[in-house]
Amino acid sequence: MNEPQIEVWIANIRHKYGTDTYAARTEEKLNKLIYGYVEQWWNNIEWNKGDKDIKLPKDHNKAIAIYFEKMAEEYLDVMQKEI
Repeated sequence: MNEPQIEVWIANIRHKYGTDTYAARTEEKLNKLIYGYVEQWWNNIEWNKGDKDIKLPKDHNKAIAIYFEKMAEEYLDVMQKEI
């Protein structure tokens, strides 16, 4: 008998201390979790001299994109799985 499949979104954030893994039932909820990570570490971004300290955007996708662009030694992998 086939059981119903459940969609799960998974994110792995690789950094110099290891990997943080997050999982959620929807992509929106996963983005909220990733945004929480970004919010926690936002002040560690080393801005270019021409940049002013940029405040954390309220737009989750924009903040996530900026963070992982600026944090060259951190990597975000997102995947969708059915279990």
